[in-house]
Amino acid sequence: MPVRKRGRIWHIDFTPPGGSRTRATAGRGATREEALEIEAKLRADHHAGVVGRSPRRTVSEAFARWLNGEAKTLSHPKDLASKISAWEPYLKGRPLTAAAAIAEEAKTAWLERGAKKNKPLNVITINRRLAALRRVVNLAWRKWGWLDRPIAIDLLRGEQPRTVRLTPDQARKFLAAFDDTDARDLMLLDALTGLRPGELKTLERANLRGKRLVLVASKTGRERSVPLTPEALAAAKRALPLKVTPDRLRYAFERARDRAGMPWLQMRDLRRSFGSWIVQRTKSLKVAQELLGHASIAITARHYALLLDEHLEKAVGTLPRLRGKG
Repeated sequence: MPVRKRGRIWHIDFTPPGGSRTRATAGRGATREEALEIEAKLRADHHAGVVGRSPRRTVSEAFARWLNGEAKTLSHPKDLASKISAWEPYLKGRPLTAAAAIAEEAKTAWLERGAKKNKPLNVITINRRLAALRRVVNLAWRKWGWLDRPIAIDLLRGEQPRTVRLTPDQARKFLAAFDDTDARDLMLLDALTGLRPGELKTLERANLRGKRLVLVASKTGRERSVPLTPEALAAAKRALPLKVTPDRLRYAFERARDRAGMPWLQMRDLRRSFGSWIVQRTKSLKVAQELLGHASIAITARHYALLLDEHLEKAVGTLPRLRGKG
């Protein structure tokens, strides 16, 4: 069937006899009739000799589509726009197929510019820009049908992960500083589930199943089930369906962190705190990986392995002496 709906989006998959496959989407909120119009245009273009090769899409078009679509659910739209604007000098209408070359040119320029000013750009800053390009390239390949092959965008090595994590007492102090009870319930739920900001802001009542949150469309594309403590369950029942807009949540978050004397706190730090509490209490990176929804345990280890040091020291302390008595 050339037109089918997956989730909330209509997808068009057209392969003319003897021609090459063309895939497209009607966009979020489009109707079946609009999808059929796109499919009809593809057929007309094929008969006119236009279809047979993929349309030439540019990196600028990909960034624009991301900003107007999937990126709207992210927690820092202004920061994202800043990251994307840093790419403008290197785009100039260049096609998506040149994304890897564009990435290498930009990396070289950013590192050289930093060296000339004697203030090298932070590896984290450069990698966040590269991650934005990597994301649109992956969407263009996996979801939009704009590329006929994947393109690798390599990040710089040497980035140190952010290690800010709250203690339970700090988390209590932060939550007590909220004057917006709806936003506080959502942040309480976040601290006790470790959801990504994008997952948190798109929660629906349907995600609450018994005493668990079930996320059908997580970052990794796999279903994830997160058990809820009684406190988290109560917060979920109060918070869902969502009453807080992303802007209202951001405003309430920033007011609460300032009142709590934690201006350095980021929303994602609640997820990191949850992960650290799980690792410290279970001594298991595997459990943390499953609850956090990491694609591999290597990602979990990168962020939380150091928290097992005390556990390892106790284990080494049980070793026997090899000389003398013991």
